[in-house]
Amino acid sequence: MMVLFFRGHDDVGRMKESLGVHWLPYAEEAASEALERQIRWLDVRDTLAIAGNLPRLQVPAALVWGAADPFQKLRYGERLAEDLRAPLDRVSGGKHFVPEDHPDRVTAAVADVVKRSTLQ
Repeated sequence: MMVLFFRGHDDVGRMKESLGVHWLPYAEEAASEALERQIRWLDVRDTLAIAGNLPRLQVPAALVWGAADPFQKLRYGERLAEDLRAPLDRVSGGKHFVPEDHPDRVTAAVADVVKRSTLQ
């Protein structure tokens, strides 16, 4: 479990803070079993079932993606941005937990989507 935090963060201070917040629920129950159960329910077929519909969506969107994410590769973000016709902010060195490590970038993207939404 802790390896996921180390591999998923590029900001060590935020990683330690995140671990302190997120570890407790796993520590109260057998951590590896809880994580295994959570991961077991992930099913790529759920994503594939709707992926073809993404280009038809007509909604403002923006993506912020860690260019060094070891779990969700940058090419996935690039494809999603293309499908949604949305800007993609590639965070150089950013990993999986971009919202925790780079909240300013995520905040800027959300603000941009809200601004574009109110202009329509």
